[in-house]
Amino acid sequence: MNRIDITLTLSDDLPNWPGDRRPTIERLRDVQAGDGCSVTRLDSHVHCGTTLESLGNGAIVVEGLDLRAAPPDQYNLICLPVKLGDGDGASVRAILESLA
Repeated sequence: MNRIDITLTLSDDLPNWPGDRRPTIERLRDVQAGDGCSVTRLDSHVHCGTTLESLGNGAIVVEGLDLRAAPPDQYNLICLPVKLGDGDGASVRAILESLA
């Protein structure tokens, strides 16, 4: 079964809505630098990159997909949002799974 990751990569230069703050990614600890573990801080709003939103009427919208590597075909969309309490949307990992 063929799977294609269609998630936008979170980075400092990710396109965002006008007025929204860009995400910042900061390496706090690094195993390769001799630290005991690697730790990275991500500072972002929940509507960043590839996102899933509930419109309140039962409709769900997925935005920010990178479909460049997905040829025309029939797919299942696997879209797993980050579990956030009391939110109206969240960043997701979106995968297409070919039905062929």
